Amino acid sequence: MKYDFDTIISRRGTNSYKWDSLPADKDILPLWVADMDFRTAPAITEALAKRVAHGIFGYVRVPDEYYTAVTRWFERRHHWTFRKEWMLYTSGVVPAVSAVIKALTQPGDGVVVQTPVYNCFFSSIRNNGCRVVANPLIYADGTYRIDFEDLERKVKEPGVKLLLLCNPHNPAGRVWTREELCRIGEICLRNNVTVLSDEIHCELVFSGHSYTPYASVSEECLWNSVTCVSEHSIAHRYAKNRPDKDDYGHLRAFAEQIEDKLRRNDFSTPAIPGNRPYRKVAKAGIVPKATKACTQCGLCASRCPVGAIDKNNPAKVDKKVCISCMRCVTVCPHHARRINGLLLAIVNMMLKKACIVRKECELYL
Repeated sequence: MKYDFDTIISRRGTNSYKWDSLPADKDILPLWVADMDFRTAPAITEALAKRVAHGIFGYVRVPDEYYTAVTRWFERRHHWTFRKEWMLYTSGVVPAVSAVIKALTQPGDGVVVQTPVYNCFFSSIRNNGCRVVANPLIYADGTYRIDFEDLERKVKEPGVKLLLLCNPHNPAGRVWTREELCRIGEICLRNNVTVLSDEIHCELVFSGHSYTPYASVSEECLWNSVTCVSEHSIAHRYAKNRPDKDDYGHLRAFAEQIEDKLRRNDFSTPAIPGNRPYRKVAKAGIVPKATKACTQCGLCASRCPVGAIDKNNPAKVDKKVCISCMRCVTVCPHHARRINGLLLAIVNMMLKKACIVRKECELYL
C-alpha cells in the first residue's frame, strides 16, 4: 500500500479544533496540538464506511479479540504480561485519567505532576476539585531529568494521594529508564502515593531507546498503579482469523499423538503436520539485520527458535538456518533489528498471492 503524505487538504470550515480556532484572515500555522493533517489511512476509512453502511448504531460490546490483541501486543513488544480482567475500556486516555483521579481522591487532595507536562493534566486535576502539586523536571545538557529529592518532598506533603506520571513524557520527549521508574516507585510506595501512568505515547520511541511500562518494573508497582494506554488497531494482513477451529483440531490431534507415544515409551520422531524441513515462502527468505542500535544483549539469540543467531555476536545470522519468523524483530527491546524494505515489499506481494486460498496448518517445533 502506498500512502500519500504530500497532498495538502484544507481543514478550515470543518469545525477543526486545530484550524478553526484561529482567525481565518491570519497566516498562522497551528502547531500546538497532536492532530495530524494527513489523510486517514484507507484501511481505517474503509472499515468505517462498512460500519456506517450497516445503518444501525446501537450499543456495542467490546469483543474478546480486542483484549487479546492488546494483551498479546504488550507481551510481545514490551515484555509485560497482564490479564483481560485487569483492563477497563474507556473512550480515551484523558477521560480515563479524569475517572481515576475522581475514584482515588477527595476534593482538596493533592496530585503531583512533573512539569512541563500535557496541559490536560491540569484541567483533569482541577475539574475534580484537587490541587496541582508541581515536581518540575530539571533541564540540563539538552535533556530533562527528574528531581527525585523534590519529588520525595512533594509526595510527603499532607493530602497528596496521586502522582500523575507521563511515560514517555509529553512534551519533554524523555523515555524514562527502568531505573528511573523503579526509583519513582520506591518513593511513592514509601509514602502511600498511587501512580497514575499516562503511557499513550509508548509506541513513539526512537531507536536506541526502550519504553518500559511502569507497572512492569515490580510486583509492588503493578498493584500500586493504574496505567492508561491507547492501543492502535493491528491489522492482520495475512492469516486473518487464524488459528481457527480446524487449526486447534490439528493441534489437539498432534498433542494426543505425543501423549500416546509417551504412554507407550515410544520416543521415535512423531509425524509433524506441514513441510519438513520448514520452507521459506517462494524461497525468498527475509533475514532481519542488526542496526547500530543493537546493544549485544543477546535476547534475540536466546529467543530464536532455530538457533540462527550467534549468541556471542547477535549481528551474525546464519541465513541457511533462519526461517524468517521475525521473532527477533518483535522481542528486541531496542528495536534494533530491521528488514530490507524492498525485499519485504516483494515478499508481501508473493504472500498476497499465496494467501488467496486457505493454507493447511503447519507446526514448527
